[in-house]
Amino acid sequence: MGSFKSFAATLDFSTRANRRKAVAVIIGILEKIRIAEESYMDRIPENFQCGDAYAAADYSVDSLIDAIVGLSDAY
Repeated sequence: MGSFKSFAATLDFSTRANRRKAVAVIIGILEKIRIAEESYMDRIPENFQCGDAYAAADYSVDSLIDAIVGLSDAY
């Protein structure tokens, strides 16, 4: 995670266009994470879909969708 922080520190957020581009990249990353979490949910056997792991994954997907929508609305 340290290398990401140093990378992020080099980015230029001084213009609205740059900030909008950065948010678009972040949304793309969150979409990939959401897809991976949904894929994980799909692999959970039906008899375990009432369990904690499935509920946590479902909550994560909902939270990711909320974040994506919120960021999309920002710009």
